[in-house]
Amino acid sequence: MTFYPWTEIEQFHNIRKYFLAYPEVFANLQKPTPYKSKVKLHGTNAAIQVNVDGDIVVQSRSGIITSKNDNVGFAKWVEDNKSAWLNIPLKEPVIFFGEWFGPGVQTGVACSDIKTKSFAIFAAMLLSDKYKENDNTFIIDPKALEECVGKIDNVYVLPYYSEIEIDWSASDEELQNKVDEINKQVQEVEKCDPWVKETFGVEGVGEGLVFSPDLPYYSNYKNFVFKAKGSEHRVVKAKAAAQVNPNVSVNVEAFVAMFCTEARLQQGAKAVSNGEMFNNRFIGPFVKWMSEDIKKESKHELEVSNLKWEQVGKQVETKSRTWYIEQVKKTK
Repeated sequence: MTFYPWTEIEQFHNIRKYFLAYPEVFANLQKPTPYKSKVKLHGTNAAIQVNVDGDIVVQSRSGIITSKNDNVGFAKWVEDNKSAWLNIPLKEPVIFFGEWFGPGVQTGVACSDIKTKSFAIFAAMLLSDKYKENDNTFIIDPKALEECVGKIDNVYVLPYYSEIEIDWSASDEELQNKVDEINKQVQEVEKCDPWVKETFGVEGVGEGLVFSPDLPYYSNYKNFVFKAKGSEHRVVKAKAAAQVNPNVSVNVEAFVAMFCTEARLQQGAKAVSNGEMFNNRFIGPFVKWMSEDIKKESKHELEVSNLKWEQVGKQVETKSRTWYIEQVKKTK
């Protein structure tokens, strides 16, 4: 069995930095580049591989799972509905990427208040032998995804929410106008998740938006896609959902405060314990998760703040450990 990881999605300022460092990568993009957004659901990343030989492989964000090593019931649900997945209209190997959401997966958002756990698909990739990263085998268009998956109970395809054009070669001032538009959209989604309201009749907080280039090929998607989260779900303490340039930390303490946010701490706790209550046996894995996650994501902020990971790493670990121990005490 092969594990196909979902790509990491950067922030707006990371893509801007990428352009300034490697403009040749953007050379074939239309100027301005058309982008379309989808609502970002606050659940857990999940995927289903459907193979023509009748084999079903289930994934979390980090690896292959089964009902014996599950992620909030997703693998068990897929196994219970295996016949439906094997009868999808598309008759070649495919992996569906999406979000598993609903009661018990997350809290504090509209998509957690629906009646039944559900799977929302936002992308698919054909896995036949002819697959190549630059072939047109990566699918994000909602209509095409609906044709691939057909009708399965509690399975949905996320529609497009908005459109915008971005010229990454534009000046900071010109890009700020685009950022302002993006932030306005995110604020509206955070007030009330429009897709959850329309689909399930539930009103409540939305997490944010994911903007992808309206272009074929997975290479375009993974290089140029970006996310913008509402204030309650940002894992980086930032002034706005999207920014042209990253925040600057005046010292190590400010850096730790910026990245060790409540949203990231809660995310890490769930990632290492599979939704269990806080427990001392997860302290080590939690601290490691926090350290690796922040180190991976903070390169741009460290650079503009004239800091190095060696200066901040220990304090990140201390903050994370202290927070987790406090949560353990609260649950006793």
